[in-house]
This record gives sequence, C-alpha cells and structure tokens, in this order.
Amino acid sequence: MNIIEFGEISLAFCRGIDDVTQSIGKILEKRISFFPEDKDALILLKPNFNNDLNALFGATTDLRVIVAVISFLKSIGYKNIVIGDGPNVGYFHARINVIKRLAIDRLAEKFGVETIDFNFAPTREVRLDNQNRVRIPAVVLDRDFFINLPKIKTHNEAQLTMCLKNLVGCLAGFDKRKVHDDIPGNILKLYRIIKPDIQIIDGLIGMEGYGPSRGVMKELGLIIVGVDPLLTDSFCAKLVGFDYREVPYLKLAEERGLIDPLHYQILDELKIKFQLQRPEKNIL
Repeated sequence: MNIIEFGEISLAFCRGIDDVTQSIGKILEKRISFFPEDKDALILLKPNFNNDLNALFGATTDLRVIVAVISFLKSIGYKNIVIGDGPNVGYFHARINVIKRLAIDRLAEKFGVETIDFNFAPTREVRLDNQNRVRIPAVVLDRDFFINLPKIKTHNEAQLTMCLKNLVGCLAGFDKRKVHDDIPGNILKLYRIIKPDIQIIDGLIGMEGYGPSRGVMKELGLIIVGVDPLLTDSFCAKLVGFDYREVPYLKLAEERGLIDPLHYQILDELKIKFQLQRPEKNIL
C-alpha cells in the first residue's frame, strides 16, 4: 500500500483486496469530518454500472472498491446504506437486470445494505434547463450523503468518464438521452443539482480506446479520492495522460470560472503519468 497526498487529493497504489481495503479505510479516516454525525443518515453509493460487463474488463466499478467503502462505513456505525445506479438506455429498454448480473444484489445481501436501479425507482422531475426537465430518483435528491464511485474510462463523446460524467447514471430511463444534446453543458447542470459529497475513483482496471463499453482494459492499480469533483476529474485526466482542457466539460467549467485557481498548483505537483489510448483511435 502506497498513498501519496496532493493537497486535498489522495492517490493510492493498490495490488489486491487487502491494499484496496486498507487504502480506502486510511484515506476516508482522514476525511471523517465530512461524514454526517447522525449514524442513521442515508448514505448513497453511486458506482458506475453503465452495463453488465465485469469490472475486470474495465467497464464497471470494481466490487473490491464497493466492499471497502461499505466495510469502512459499517465500521464507524452507519447502517442506512444504499447502492444505486441507472444502467444505460439499452439495458433499460431490454429490461436487463444489471445489478443482478454483476452480483451486486448478493454483495448487498451479504453486507446488509440495499440496492436500487435508478431506472425503475420513484423519481421527481427537476429542471435541467429552460428546454428540458428530467426525472431524478428521489433517493438521489433526498440522501444525506452521496459517495460517488466512478471508473476511469475513455469515452467516445466526453473523452473521459470519471466523477461528473458518472452523474448521468442518476437520470431515470430514457432521460439520459437528453444529456447527449449538449454533454459538457448538461454534465455541469447535473453537477449543480446533485453535488456528490466525496469522490472515490476506481482506477484499479481502467478502460482505453473506444469507451465507455467497447474499449480495452488497462491495468492501472490506482484509487483516487477527492472532495471537489472538478478538481478530482482534472487530476485524473492528467494522471492518465490528458490535458484537462481536452475533456470538454472541464474546459467549459474553466471558462465559467468553476475551477479554483488553487487547483492548478495541485495539478502542477502531479508528475506521475499513465497513458490511456484516446477514444478516437479505436485500438480494436
């Protein structure tokens, strides 16, 4: 286990379940003040379950990360924990149970937590912009604490999918398609509505090439933890060989003054670099 601190960002190098569990526990212990004092608070875990491909393909959030987070939460007394996501519209249309296929239901039963498929959950309608209203599951809006558990993957439209792109899974059913009219702008609008409290990025096995589902796995062995999703995404982009301005929603965030100037200092400190194949070059 090797953890390096970059301001408010923690970067852990992990090899196996013990490293993952110990690293996440140690990092979250330092951020204990961010968690609710009420142990009955509703804690929502939002992984990336965009499809039913195993995490070893680099497609979905690794079960080792989810287990480590639940174990930490249980160890400090939280009982009301929900794992939720809304798989992509193809799986929704075909009524494929991604949570069951990925064995998340069995994991939840073992640890005594709940699962929710956002595509079929009770929702509330919110205004995304003047033209679009979207349905967001009530549990997303009513939770007391939101833990974002994205995967590092290249993306053929957004360039990279990490913290903010992971929020698209919080839209119910076909409403996800509305985001694709203007991915950069709509991702930032979703962020304004949802605002996750902490980001724990699964970089154990990423995906490169034609992501988010047809790329090739890339073993990285990383866990990245941050609070600010814009900073965390910018950090991760540089970590995997992208200038954050190559990621359209991060470039737009900078243009709108949403990226704190102090972030640049943290990005300058990062000298470690991996290299993910860009999505426009399909390595298949």
